Amino acid sequence: ASFSLQVVAVYKLTISISPSGTGSSDFIYDTFDSGLSGWSYTGASGYTLTLDSSNGQPAPSALISGDNFATPINGMQKAVDISMWTGGSLTLTFNWRASSGWPSSSVTNANLRVEDADTGQSLYEEQLIAGGVYDTGWRSYSKDISSYVSGHVRIRIILYLYDGWIANWDQRNWYDNIRLTGSGAPSNPGT
Repeated sequence: ASFSLQVVAVYKLTISISPSGTGSSDFIYDTFDSGLSGWSYTGASGYTLTLDSSNGQPAPSALISGDNFATPINGMQKAVDISMWTGGSLTLTFNWRASSGWPSSSVTNANLRVEDADTGQSLYEEQLIAGGVYDTGWRSYSKDISSYVSGHVRIRIILYLYDGWIANWDQRNWYDNIRLTGSGAPSNPGT
C-alpha cells in the first residue's frame, strides 16, 4: 500500500511600522556615524565640508572649515522629501558649534536657511550666532518649522557661515544629530 501526504503551510506576514515616539516620524536623523549622510557642500572655494572624527555630540560630526573673504554662504545642504508629512508640527533639531582659528577673533557666526528644494525660494532663515564670540562651545537647536514649509513637497536645509572679513580667521562650524521630525505619521507608511 502506498499513500501520499500533502502538507500546505500558510503564513501571514504582518508588517507594522510604528512612528518613533508618540505619533511622530523622522524624515531625517543624521548622526554622521557612517559618513556625511547625503549632505553636500554649498558655497565658494576656500571652504570644505568634511567628517570630523574628534568633535561631536558624540563624535563624529560634519565640519565646515576654511577661509575665503566676502563669501556669503559656505556650508552644507541636504534636500528632504516631506511629501508624506500629514500636518502638525515639523521640528528641526541639531547640535552645533562655531569657532574661529584665531583667539582674538570675535566674528564667529552660524546660520540656518530652509528653502524650497525645487525653486530655491527661501522659506525660513535664522542666525544662530552673529559674532561677539571666539568659540560658542556645543549648543542645541530646536525649531518647529511647520508654518514655514507647509504646502511644500521638498525642502532644502542649509547650515552655513558667512565670511565677510579680510583677515584669515579660519572659521569653523560643526553640526551633529540633525533631525527633522513630524508629529503626523506618514499617510502611506512603508512606501
